[in-house]
Amino acid sequence: MRAHNQNQHASTQTGIRQRSLRKHCRLGRATELVFVTATGIALVLSGGANAADLYWDAGPDAGATETTGGTGFWNTTEGEWNDTAASAQPSSVAADGQVFTNGDSVFFGLAAMGAGYSVVPNANPNGSVSLSVENLTFEADGVTIIAGFTGSTLAITGNLTVASGVTSEIATKITSGLTIANSGTLTLSGDVGTNAATDVVAITGGTTTLSSTVNAAVTVATGTAVEVVNGGQVAGAATVAGGSLTVN
Repeated sequence: MRAHNQNQHASTQTGIRQRSLRKHCRLGRATELVFVTATGIALVLSGGANAADLYWDAGPDAGATETTGGTGFWNTTEGEWNDTAASAQPSSVAADGQVFTNGDSVFFGLAAMGAGYSVVPNANPNGSVSLSVENLTFEADGVTIIAGFTGSTLAITGNLTVASGVTSEIATKITSGLTIANSGTLTLSGDVGTNAATDVVAITGGTTTLSSTVNAAVTVATGTAVEVVNGGQVAGAATVAGGSLTVN
């Protein structure tokens, strides 16, 4: 909180007003509450940034007719996102070309160039990135988040969701445990977790293939199929509650 003097006028307004910070941050991301006292002192409380729901859009620039999707770089500097799911156009020109901020929730939806595209965690043109999302959702079939530049990582603090009938893959190293809500087919070909004693990968539904090292405990819910292939391994404890876990 900060305080500063306002110039005194003949009639001083008192009370509370809200001031948008749109010029200084992304739309809708933050506001200030300004408390104006009878003495003309303004106490300004700055609101923190709110996480956004962003839809992958590596297609045409703002204002062009488009649907979400396309191959491109995922980092925290390039505007490869918009606020519209599967519309022919973002809700506004300003809503297109948004930049991802760690903590946002992300959706990979309909492809502008047909089903299937690659997302590259990379600082363009070369450089590693450490990305952290709240929720990650695959809505389009055939989307792959590839390993990206050496050292790039991804953390998912909420849910990893795969829609029904969708096949997807993450090859990037995931540095967190996971809660997977899978109604389709998911392949994790990059390492997952960092501590087999404390991290947990909880999988519900669908078919999940693990072809890497999972440094975490794995729980498999009823109606869930998990396959460990191509030398993959689970370093933590495995708990199967009505589903199946096979090692090939």
